[in-house]
Amino acid sequence: MKFVLAIKSQFSFKVLYDLLHSNPAFNLIRVHKKNMEHQGDIEEIIAEQEPNLHIVDSSRSDFKSITAYLNKHHHNFIIFEDDFEHTQEKIMRFISDRVTDNDYKRQESEQQYHQEEKIVYRDRYVEKPVVKTEYKSIPKKLIAVLNFWNGAGSTTFATSLARGLASQELAVSVVESPTQKPYLFDYLQVGEYEALNEEFVYTDLAKEVKNTGFYKMSEEPFHSKGIDWYVNDSRSKPVQSFGQDDFFHMMVSINTDIQIFDLSTTLLDTTMKEYLKHMDHIYVVIEADPVKLDWLSKYESDSGLADDHSQEHQLFNYLELLEEEGYEWGFVLNKFTKEGRMKEFLNHIPKKPIIQLPPLDYQSLNDCIWGSRFVYDAQQEDFDEWLRPAFEDILPKDFTRSKKQNKKGLIKKFMRSGK
Repeated sequence: MKFVLAIKSQFSFKVLYDLLHSNPAFNLIRVHKKNMEHQGDIEEIIAEQEPNLHIVDSSRSDFKSITAYLNKHHHNFIIFEDDFEHTQEKIMRFISDRVTDNDYKRQESEQQYHQEEKIVYRDRYVEKPVVKTEYKSIPKKLIAVLNFWNGAGSTTFATSLARGLASQELAVSVVESPTQKPYLFDYLQVGEYEALNEEFVYTDLAKEVKNTGFYKMSEEPFHSKGIDWYVNDSRSKPVQSFGQDDFFHMMVSINTDIQIFDLSTTLLDTTMKEYLKHMDHIYVVIEADPVKLDWLSKYESDSGLADDHSQEHQLFNYLELLEEEGYEWGFVLNKFTKEGRMKEFLNHIPKKPIIQLPPLDYQSLNDCIWGSRFVYDAQQEDFDEWLRPAFEDILPKDFTRSKKQNKKGLIKKFMRSGK
């Protein structure tokens, strides 16, 4: 099946094009590499190739003219309204209504498949022959976790959130900020694992994207604790810069339902702040240290407010501007005990934290660090309860799990072959 895209923004075209190429559910289609920028391009491609489907951006100035032309000549099209997930659902329905078992048999023959498998779509099952299995799906989620300063606990929260979601059998990945000093590579002992497994060679995705421009990798990611890890290899220096195109290429190459980006303090670099506009959820980890919280305040001088504020205040101000534009974010409180001065602390911050991590004694934390264990695994039940606001924020209502429910996972990975 041949598809063409007529998208207003070249960036949106690239996003949609790569999503269609990276999703195994669309392996029966071929998408034209060029964006149809003018109606004449569409008329020309129809004369040459007779595409099966046109995807037309409703924000184009010539949208009505293009759709009228396609209707007049009886060509299929769907409307793109700046919603990538919904557009993929429309495409899925279009394909499901038209493909046959013979299409899949022919494709399997061409690819020399030697075993039968089940291909599952959202509302339609193509079986050969197997017992039906119920699958539930969630929208793809991009989650950013960051600090205003080092040591506040972004990595603790990011890994705990990932473990909590992975324990519900969700496909989750954790991505270390590309310019961040490597930490998780050694914490996870990736190098030792590589040395013991001759067939496994770790590939640093950020370096691969930065150095070669490639973002489709045949190598399997490092997988541990139910999570795919994309972390910075400590055996070489991290990349010095990572632009918007690099970030986009890395993002679309990761095939998990949920991607958690541990951005730590690297967003103090203004070139990386735009990452946040791509995120579905933004969590800012803070600790109850009144001195550090004061760094978020505006500087004052005899002549009034100073122009040169701290980096922490500049980032905080940027988050406030994002919120005014409709991007939501919330505080995650770390390193706080029941004996803490909660009322006094809340007076230091502009909004109440939506999540609080459970208190950990120093000895337990130290044991986890030296044993390369996650604090989540040391207090799983506590963390599941404390992280509940995040689960409810990220997952559809039907997917969240209470402490009293069976801990067996409620969700199967979307569009995985039955095995």
